[in-house]
Amino acid sequence: MAAKDQKRTYGIATYNLASMFNSTEVRVIEDFLVWEGVDIVILTETTNIALTWQDYKYINNFAVTDTRGAGVAWRKDVPLEHIRLHRNGRLLAANLFDIVIIGVYAQSGTARHIQRDRLFTEELSTWIHEI
Repeated sequence: MAAKDQKRTYGIATYNLASMFNSTEVRVIEDFLVWEGVDIVILTETTNIALTWQDYKYINNFAVTDTRGAGVAWRKDVPLEHIRLHRNGRLLAANLFDIVIIGVYAQSGTARHIQRDRLFTEELSTWIHEI
């Protein structure tokens, strides 16, 4: 990329899909991203469905054992590189030039506090040092 491209402003957002995957809801989300100028979006609570948005590429880190995961979508003209997916399906990372963007989908609820604590204190902290 040329230096002038590196000075571009990028819109980065997060969005919890809450398992919304009927065709109308998926189209509304894409329209919102385009309207708001979102270039990169970290998606949480994804399932194993492939999003086919016209203006965006998409990678999902879906954990078969957990039924939900994290994903990332980015405009096709955005140079997102080195996408790394953690084996647990709840962590992902990608580079935008020299910036590392990390997505985390932590377990929720009182019953899952042990898994959530382990995600943050063990898995995430170890993984950050590896990436």
